[in-house]
Formats: sequence, structure tokens, C-alpha cells
Amino acid sequence: AWVVSGRFFASPSRPSGTELEHAFTNNVLLSAAFLRRTGLRFDLRLGLTGGEDTHFFRRFRAAGGRIVWADDAVVEDAVPAERATARWLIRRHVRTGMSTAWIERDLHGGLRAWPRMAARAVAWLPLGVGLYAAGLVAGPAMRVRARCWLGWSRGLAMGLLGRSYQEYLKER
Repeated sequence: AWVVSGRFFASPSRPSGTELEHAFTNNVLLSAAFLRRTGLRFDLRLGLTGGEDTHFFRRFRAAGGRIVWADDAVVEDAVPAERATARWLIRRHVRTGMSTAWIERDLHGGLRAWPRMAARAVAWLPLGVGLYAAGLVAGPAMRVRARCWLGWSRGLAMGLLGRSYQEYLKER
């Protein structure tokens, strides 16, 4: 019940035509001509850690690509039972934080990403703690969300230090 009430796997809805900063690869159409022209490919270094779609679409936008929402595109995303746990969600956020730090370091040149990513990691700590405190009254979904934010903060810090977690190694 807390997974549903927390909308952890719910798909967003936006007006069709809304331009987005990023996309995910579970339902996307791309121009093959644009890919040929730019030479964009997924970075295989992220194959086991995840984050390759974020990295790809950041470079896609930098190369002049547009990401546009189509609200009438239907996506049915089956969530395996082992992913509908607090443990998995928190670990996923830690991994996402690590991948975010790696992507920022890769796209913005190593140490130049440090100040911004370190500030983000620190900023999320009080937000996560405050949300957790509110979750003591609001219920388990909010507490798990808070722990996810804290995990993302931890992952950013770990990613800045060069750590990675191969989330998809176990799924192969």
C-alpha cells in the first residue's frame, strides 16, 4: 500500500508538446538521421551501473536534440515484486546519486563538477531528515521517500569520490 500511495513507480502526466530536459529509454522515438549526424551512442561504461539513458540524453540535448512529451503514448511498466521494497528503492537512489556524480564529472571535466555536486549532496541532507520527521506522522511512504533522498545524497558524495555500484550486474 505504501508503494502505491507514495507513487514510487507512477508515470508522470504532462501536456503533449511539453519540452523536457531528460528522457528515459522505456518509451522513446529518436531520429536515426540525428543520431547518424551527431554520432551519439550510449556510453557502454555505464552498462552495469545504470545512468546511460541520463548521460545519453544530456549529450543529446547538448547536440541540439529536443525531447518532447507525448501524453497519449501509452507505457505499461511492469514492476517486479523484488523492486517494490524500501531496500531496493533506497539502493536505487544511492546508485542514481553515484551515476549523477559520474555523469557530471564526465560532462564537465572532473573537479569542476565537485563544488556543485557537493553542495547538492549537502543540501539534500536536511531535506531528507525533515521529510523523515514528517513521515513519522504521515506514514511509511513519506519515510521511504525521505530515506531515498538521503540515499541520493549519499550516492552523490560516493560518486564524487569515484565509487560506483553495478546495479545491473545482479540482474544478468
